[in-house]
Amino acid sequence: MSGRTFSEIPARVSAGIGHPRSTDDGLATEMVPAAAMYADDGRIAPGALCILADTAIGFAVVSGLPEEAGIVTSHLNIEFVRRVPSDATLLRCTGRLARADASYALGSGTILGPGDDEIAIATIGCVVVPRPPADGVTAVRGAGDDTTTPVPSSVDELLGCRVVSLTAERCEVSYTASAALSNLHSGVHGGMGVLMAERAMDRLVPASATADGGSKRLVALRAVYPRRIAADGDQIACIAETVHHGRRLTMVRATLHDQDGRTAVSVEGTYAATSATATSS
Repeated sequence: MSGRTFSEIPARVSAGIGHPRSTDDGLATEMVPAAAMYADDGRIAPGALCILADTAIGFAVVSGLPEEAGIVTSHLNIEFVRRVPSDATLLRCTGRLARADASYALGSGTILGPGDDEIAIATIGCVVVPRPPADGVTAVRGAGDDTTTPVPSSVDELLGCRVVSLTAERCEVSYTASAALSNLHSGVHGGMGVLMAERAMDRLVPASATADGGSKRLVALRAVYPRRIAADGDQIACIAETVHHGRRLTMVRATLHDQDGRTAVSVEGTYAATSATATSS
């Protein structure tokens, strides 16, 4: 690991993500999931792992770049080997720099849960940019801070979620692009953007999966970031739509729009049947 230091950005604090440490296998970053990472069913939202992956692999990538360089994530892919265990109180992602030049870099990482069981494998692509000053980062409260401002108790509360409409094929959700979701560039953190999309997808998939009585679990998320979303406290829209619904696989596409209605994050989710009755796609 280089001598570079990393700012305590709001998105990391909101998610419960700590500082990286060097290991023989790369840079390891741990996440003690905050209450705001849990969904209504009491489990960690799968999209929360994208915050850990984007952060941890990002640490590894910038550690291999010149001191004056920073990064902006251009895409993130994550494959879920298994469900996030309901008793997971600590997650760890070991990030590695794969390739880098003066303009673009690639990184990869593995997320482990209780007992060092592998939960997910992730990769990110990054555009190399000038490193922003750390003094522009907005502070956000952690669970131990003494203030009257309440700590979000669920992922929906953190994201300021409001369901606008929901049918079997389409879900529209409104979110608040608050400072608590921000990165070093005062925009919505890339992992938080995927979390927003995943939460919209999660509402849509059960509606489309009930016809055959089977259940499906999220096995992959693929995100691209064509445009920054300012973390300015305004409302932003996310629309998720079913692309394919079969007995084996369901595919959903979600688009997160910026405050001007332009596409800012595009996410594709793949869900696989866990029911033994699923025999064809």
